[in-house]
Amino acid sequence: RLHRTSAPSPRIAPASARGGGAAGLRCNLGDWAKENGVETGVLELTTFEGGLRGMKARSPVEGGKDIIAVPEELVLRVIGDTPTFPGKVFAGLCSKDTWKQLPWYAQLGLLVIAEQRKVLRGEECKRDVWVNQLPKSLPTPLHWQDSDLQGLGYQALVNSVRAQKSKWRSFYSLVKSSSTNPPTEAEFFHACELARSRAFSGDYTAPLPKEQFFLVGLLIACSEQFNLMPQGTAFWGGGLVV
Repeated sequence: RLHRTSAPSPRIAPASARGGGAAGLRCNLGDWAKENGVETGVLELTTFEGGLRGMKARSPVEGGKDIIAVPEELVLRVIGDTPTFPGKVFAGLCSKDTWKQLPWYAQLGLLVIAEQRKVLRGEECKRDVWVNQLPKSLPTPLHWQDSDLQGLGYQALVNSVRAQKSKWRSFYSLVKSSSTNPPTEAEFFHACELARSRAFSGDYTAPLPKEQFFLVGLLIACSEQFNLMPQGTAFWGGGLVV
């Protein structure tokens, strides 16, 4: 669905300055979304049992209806096999040649790191509230000790984790060697995990390339089919993961 947007773009204070706890996080993100033109229809942010944050419907959702709309300006994305190098926002994170060699999730991860650095420097950032509410750590097997992995008695998982570490370290080596201001390995790994766990892909209409990977200024797990064009608002069916 293609819609032009004139969403307001106010400067929002960082989440840490606007309340705490699950309710504070939910209020901050909800207010930020509303003030920046995100339309959630019958959905609202909530915290489920066990502390899982997400969205619930206040009323039944009709099939085929748009349930969330996000202005394109809040979206982080890379496009197909030839993503444009975002040199202006990278501030020495990596070279153009290195960027081209990285997989989509490493490229998105570097975009996340660039956003995080803008917020830390106190620069204007439309996504500051979202950035401040990203998880600080993800306790995946990637971070387990070998002894813990071996304790699972599942060699296929052990081999997979080792292969992942080796691959990601090779990507990090490329970034570090080409950067004047590199992230730490831990920062790079975490950003890649954020991208892998929160991004989605889909087919797009001309004139854009078909395959694109997105991180939204609100994290969305969505259906596989949707459309987006420049200066538009993207509509998705799905649930919000924050």
